[in-house]
Amino acid sequence: MVQHAEWNEEVTTPEKLDFVKRVTDYVKIPDGNGVGNGTPGFRDPDFTHWEHYITDPALTEIWQLAVDLANKYNGKEGRYTNESILAGGLDFSDLAEVCWILGLQDLKDTEQFFKRFAN
Repeated sequence: MVQHAEWNEEVTTPEKLDFVKRVTDYVKIPDGNGVGNGTPGFRDPDFTHWEHYITDPALTEIWQLAVDLANKYNGKEGRYTNESILAGGLDFSDLAEVCWILGLQDLKDTEQFFKRFAN
């Protein structure tokens, strides 16, 4: 189990967090919301131009669906309000965990992610 962000631990009950730590190989990595801490920072309220990086229509469709769903449910019905999404930007900070598993810590931020993987 790979975990980033203090917030993720704080919203988990102590009992459930203790259980996960006991039964898995729990690894806490630097926060994937910030840049320059050893993991990619994939939370950016100002990154609103993602479609400029994508030339494949199928990928555009997938990212548009993700953005639409994030906007539709952000802060609704008691859900957490993500300020980056509210501002029109992106937050896919949980992907920092996957990047750590795959050895992609050299990625800096959202823009670098799109430059490398957008097509």
